[in-house]
Amino acid sequence: MIYAAVFASGRGTRMGGILPKQFLDYNGEPIIIHSIRAFADNKRIDKIFVAVPDDYIQYTKNLCHEYFESEIEIIAGGSTRNRTLLKFLHAIPCSDDDIIITHDAVRPNITSEIIDACVNSMKEYSASTTANKVVDSMIIADNNGNLENYLDRSRVYAVQTPQTFDLKTLNELTNRLSLEQLDEMTDCAAIFMHFEYKVGIVQGSSKNIKITYPEDLETH
Repeated sequence: MIYAAVFASGRGTRMGGILPKQFLDYNGEPIIIHSIRAFADNKRIDKIFVAVPDDYIQYTKNLCHEYFESEIEIIAGGSTRNRTLLKFLHAIPCSDDDIIITHDAVRPNITSEIIDACVNSMKEYSASTTANKVVDSMIIADNNGNLENYLDRSRVYAVQTPQTFDLKTLNELTNRLSLEQLDEMTDCAAIFMHFEYKVGIVQGSSKNIKITYPEDLETH
């Protein structure tokens, strides 16, 4: 089985406003709907789970019933990204060779081609992340905010989602970590890096932006 797990439990405080940003309009539909549809339309995805704030569960169910014929499983997210991951792992049944593809709901421009590449990456890796090579020069600042050094741009990528994992291995690794350790990790791929697994890179896209600020809602 191939499961999609869509992270939509953030509050989007940097966006401002009352409604969490994943529910804001983007090109005529809620942001979250664009992201879910990318997986719903991909025939390789067997089941979709979406984690939202607990007070938006019914709201999200109503949205999904409006836009999709297939059943979308809506669950309550956790207080951090990786605590939400634990909620997904508790809700999703696990068998040998199952795959989980995790995605930020606020990346509505994800394509079927990238999703396919993520699935294909599991032929070689137990974990992979979508990422895009940076085009700008990248610098490191010192503690005073002054330029300290330039990074080798040829080796620097901007991390995106989806991130894709062997579900059984992901379960095993998270069980070996405390909540405090999980909270210190940026994302799910960092869990595999912690245990010295090789994490593959799937080529992303400059269009696969993360909606963060009001100006990001402009048509892309």
